Amino acid sequence: MTKSIARVTRKRQTDRTMKPEPKPLAERVRASEARKIKQGGRRMPGVVMPPDAAAALDKLQAAGYGDSASGCIFRAIVEAAERLPEPPPARARRA
Repeated sequence: MTKSIARVTRKRQTDRTMKPEPKPLAERVRASEARKIKQGGRRMPGVVMPPDAAAALDKLQAAGYGDSASGCIFRAIVEAAERLPEPPPARARRA
C-alpha cells in the first residue's frame, strides 16, 4: 500500500470512529424543552412564591414528596387535578 493510500485509509477509519462534537448545554436544554412542549408540556414564566406557599414547598421537599422543588410542584398539581370531579360536557351552541 502506498503512503498516500494508507493516509487516506487511516483518515477514513478515524473519521468513522471519532465521536461527534458535543452540543453546547444551552442547545441541549432548548431541544429538551422543545420535545416536552411538543408532547403537551407548557413553559411557565418565573414567579415569586408567596411566603405561605414557599413554606409549604419547603415542608413537601423535607418530607421527600418530590426530588426537587419543581418535582414537588408538578406532583402536587397532578394530584390536585386528579381529585377534582370531571367537568360537565360542554353544551353544543346553536347557530
